[in-house]
Amino acid sequence: MKKKFYLIGFLLTTLSCSLVTKNENLTDNVDREWKYLLSMQNEKWSREKIVQILGNPTEVYNDVKSKHIYLIYKDKNTNHQSWSIGIKDEQLKAISFFPNFSNEENFSIDQISKYWGNNCIKKVEIDSSRPFVLKKNYLDCGLGRKVRINNLGQVEGLFVEF
Repeated sequence: MKKKFYLIGFLLTTLSCSLVTKNENLTDNVDREWKYLLSMQNEKWSREKIVQILGNPTEVYNDVKSKHIYLIYKDKNTNHQSWSIGIKDEQLKAISFFPNFSNEENFSIDQISKYWGNNCIKKVEIDSSRPFVLKKNYLDCGLGRKVRINNLGQVEGLFVEF
């Protein structure tokens, strides 16, 4: 009987420690994502630095029309696209970041105001090129920074164009 209590206590201790470690790692990832986004934006990283910091991309897309090369990074666990980084002539031209369920609250409109300032203006773009009218809601934060939001006010993506 005593052995069962020790075994149950050991398993519960192990489980609680692993949950604490996982939550700390999620917080570190979110801080790291904002750090990367702000550093890329301000320092205009080269392709070499992007690969050095983020690793090899999951996919590389060559857009013949715009002559941009896009480095696509996907989350290893969910296969959800997290980064798309556009490069032309070895210069950074565009950054796209897509929050997922594990970090969406850290990329809320309030958090974006914290990192990008309070000068974001809510705008609506109408796309009538389809058989139906599509409203695209976004925040224009100036300096080529936009935040796409859905009808519920949730952030779908952060975009920086140079």
